[in-house]
Amino acid sequence: MAIDLFASNLSFDEIKAFLENHKKLNITVRRAPHHSPQSKAPAAVADKYVASLAFNPIGGAWREISAAEALKILTSMLSVSMAYNISLLGSTLAKQVATRLISQFQSDSTHYLTNTQLQTQGNALSWTPVTESTFDSAVVIYNREYIGIICIEDED
Repeated sequence: MAIDLFASNLSFDEIKAFLENHKKLNITVRRAPHHSPQSKAPAAVADKYVASLAFNPIGGAWREISAAEALKILTSMLSVSMAYNISLLGSTLAKQVATRLISQFQSDSTHYLTNTQLQTQGNALSWTPVTESTFDSAVVIYNREYIGIICIEDED
């Protein structure tokens, strides 16, 4: 599926379809309306959402991160596989897709959480699993309107 990642009107569903139809990616991309009070702890919000999708809640292992770190993690997740370092989207396209995904949630109240800690080279150093796969990396993003997850799974 060819999409123009520079199109200003690119919808979340178009990005989702592109990623979920990519033959090298085992990815979950979801977004739903969000009505949880902003005073609720971000990890609790993430846990409730991932549990609704049949992922494993991880409580205090969620790390709240900045938009810049979310971009870095998503770019890494989409660039190369976790198990064998095989090219997936490549760094340029991965960064474009990650930027588009983040732009779908940006507001003054956006929270970013991840189960992943990156090393300086950009590959996952450690993570707390949210799936039953050998490897996974997830980013949960939410604001007053929407909550979503991008989770890539890999096997060795």
